[in-house]
Amino acid sequence: MRWNSLGSSDELAETVAEVEKLDRRVISAAVDVRDGGALTDAVTAAVSELARTPG
Repeated sequence: MRWNSLGSSDELAETVAEVEKLDRRVISAAVDVRDGGALTDAVTAAVSELARTPG
């Protein structure tokens, strides 16, 4: 992965698959981190999802 460029949707899907292979839960979102509002919305949605997780 190149850290100096934006990732692709394929790279995101690959990362999700790698995490799931480890039998771990992952919440992903395709968000441009330069867009503060979109980033806040993605984090809020992830926190909401995790809050519904038992244990």
